[in-house]
Amino acid sequence: MSSLKSTRNPLLKWTVGEGALNEFSFSPDGKFLACASQDGFLRIFNFDAVELHGTMKSYFGGLLCVCWSPDGKYIVSGGEDDLVTVWC
Repeated sequence: MSSLKSTRNPLLKWTVGEGALNEFSFSPDGKFLACASQDGFLRIFNFDAVELHGTMKSYFGGLLCVCWSPDGKYIVSGGEDDLVTVWC
């Protein structure tokens, strides 16, 4: 085992909402990042520009999972509100 210190550093460090980030998913084209958070918000970021593109709020509780449709037109989220929500 080597005791050499790694010279690699993170390229970016993002703080996303209040509390835990439960899941994130890149759009099929890699341009956008969808983040499902314990604070109940789904946040969409323009990844290259490192800027918030949009937000959506769950009906109740935190969001637990997120996934893009294969064509990148829809985002599906699920959470503690026991709903599966499709966002356009």
